[in-house]
Amino acid sequence: MSKNVALHICCSICLVAPREDLHSKGYKIQGIYFNPNIQPFEEYFNRLEALKLYIKNDRINSLLSTEYSPELHLNIARTEGLERKDLCSKCYELRLYFTALYAKRNKITHFSTTLLSSPFQNNHKIREIGAKIEKELKITFLDSNEWEKSHFAGKKRIKDANLYVQKYCGCIYSKMDRKLEKRRTA
Repeated sequence: MSKNVALHICCSICLVAPREDLHSKGYKIQGIYFNPNIQPFEEYFNRLEALKLYIKNDRINSLLSTEYSPELHLNIARTEGLERKDLCSKCYELRLYFTALYAKRNKITHFSTTLLSSPFQNNHKIREIGAKIEKELKITFLDSNEWEKSHFAGKKRIKDANLYVQKYCGCIYSKMDRKLEKRRTA
């Protein structure tokens, strides 16, 4: 008997390792592309198109992609008056809750996120939020320490397939950080 998982997907690169791991364990994946943090629209669209091309011939049951809605992300910073370091946590929480609630409504027993495969994310915080949601909504949060180990191999596979490879996390703040970092190292 197969198991189902609602998997939040941030990009094609981060999907490679979780997809292979989950399939090897008998999970059917319902992909969720909900990323209101990604800006500008062109970046959001490029990542979504790369993802669609990557999963075109794959065993992902379906992909739910939401409308482009950066105001959700921007409102978090504005209304909650968060410091920059806390914005990422709220962004993780927004995307994980969306995925878990989707799973509950659709009788999917598990949820997770491809964010856990990125060495550039705060995986400890993501796991903490996932555990909190698991307890609150009584739905199983899937986690693996193995996904992150395959991140750069996944990135190479996406590059080798000539798919879009992003240069920053997604939000305007990470884009600014990336530009500043490039200037410092130039």
